[in-house]
Amino acid sequence: MERLNDDVLLLIVHVLARQDRQSIENLSLASKRMRSACLPTLFERARINCRMLKQSDPPRASWPYIRTMDITGNFASYRHFDEGNLRHILPQLAALRVVRFVGFASGVTWKYLQFVLAAPNVRVLEIVEAFRASRPIFTFPDDAPLAVFPLTEFIYTVNDQFTGQYYTPGPADQWCYLNALILSLHQTLEVLHVPSAMAPLREMAAVDWPHLRELKLYGDNYNGEDAISLSRLCAQISRLRVLDLHLRYKDKSSSAQTLIWPSSMSSNAPFGDLETVYLPHPDPRDTFYAHLPLTLRSLQLVDRPRCYSFKAGWPDIIKEYTEPKLNTATDLLGLLGQMLGTFASLVVLEVVFRADSQEHALLHHIVNGFPNLCSIQLHRYRAEGESESDIEFAVNFLAQELSALRSLNHVRVYLNLPDDDGPPIHRYEQDPEQKTHRFLDLIETYATIVAKSCAALERIDILSPRMFRESVWMRWDVSRDSEGRPLLKCQWYRCMTNDQYIDEL
Repeated sequence: MERLNDDVLLLIVHVLARQDRQSIENLSLASKRMRSACLPTLFERARINCRMLKQSDPPRASWPYIRTMDITGNFASYRHFDEGNLRHILPQLAALRVVRFVGFASGVTWKYLQFVLAAPNVRVLEIVEAFRASRPIFTFPDDAPLAVFPLTEFIYTVNDQFTGQYYTPGPADQWCYLNALILSLHQTLEVLHVPSAMAPLREMAAVDWPHLRELKLYGDNYNGEDAISLSRLCAQISRLRVLDLHLRYKDKSSSAQTLIWPSSMSSNAPFGDLETVYLPHPDPRDTFYAHLPLTLRSLQLVDRPRCYSFKAGWPDIIKEYTEPKLNTATDLLGLLGQMLGTFASLVVLEVVFRADSQEHALLHHIVNGFPNLCSIQLHRYRAEGESESDIEFAVNFLAQELSALRSLNHVRVYLNLPDDDGPPIHRYEQDPEQKTHRFLDLIETYATIVAKSCAALERIDILSPRMFRESVWMRWDVSRDSEGRPLLKCQWYRCMTNDQYIDEL
């Protein structure tokens, strides 16, 4: 390895670091050159345990390489951060860019944030904590300067390990304890990720966000009646590239549909830079899609929570969330039909619809309007009265249409088969009619139909929310024999034991 040039050596170190950190530590002991190559990786992250601040001080040799600092735990003495030497060390950390408060017991306040920002080049703040109402409201002292924090990214990550998936926090005014901080950053932020329940939409819509390029709101949405604030906020973001609304509508009185740009809004919509869009339950009245640029790269119009969870009668879902109105193929065709021209840059598409008379027209529009798709995910809910033979006909038509997509290498489909209705089949439940085996044979038949038509296909996933006790994507890897015929291989055990194949509810 001593003969390798620096670029190749650094690439090897980078790959090893992701796979096995111990290998990097061993490699760093091999020679002086190896040590020099490994140091930036070995010391890129510092971990500060507030209970043991003196022992957490990063060694001086690591200071030039620290790019990320994780601050955890609770203070062991009244001296707080002054218990160790961090106040002296931080101004020396010129490479430090990201500060993460992870399970920080005292909660992030102006005082603590000002302390860590003594490092001269910190631009990213991340808070990882349980979503609960136990934090002091973030406030600025009266004598604080207006432009006090030069942050360009703020990411708030909910740790559900402590709160549970369906945990309901306390009073609403305490969910938004960081309102003042978020609003103070409107002139500098480029990336903002926060739970929907913590986003002060009305106040955010009252100020401009001249540099914001990525907005992600996620989790349970309690503001179903406040859709106009979201529209007004979007109007204030002139450089938006990523709009990601990973929302589940909580308010039973809301329409449970996402409306970004009502027809009453200005025709000068600021969406010319958008590259990625993720929206739950799009509203057919929305004119947003007419303003999407031809340079769009990813479009996902999803159902969250998944509609099949309501059909199956899952009590946790039915109790907590609004059952959404599922768009028909006609509705979806109306939305996508607003996107005039050929979207040659679009490589990822996900859509959900209930089959009706316009299904063929919808698929034809997708193939012709988005000719360079590499990945497509379709959730097709069957029309009333459809049988398995009707669904097989639909799969054959789908495969025929997808055959025109020469770059398509990954297909995911949910077909809402009759056997998918009802609660999940438990692990030890008797299956005298061999329903599971017949179901597996059936979906493999559908996978083969698609693989025969799509020459570039490498993977095909078919979803079952019932047969495998969880909502599992069964994956077939596709290869070709010497005559170009598809060879499908499915590793059943891998799909049923790996969380990456569980569908996102």
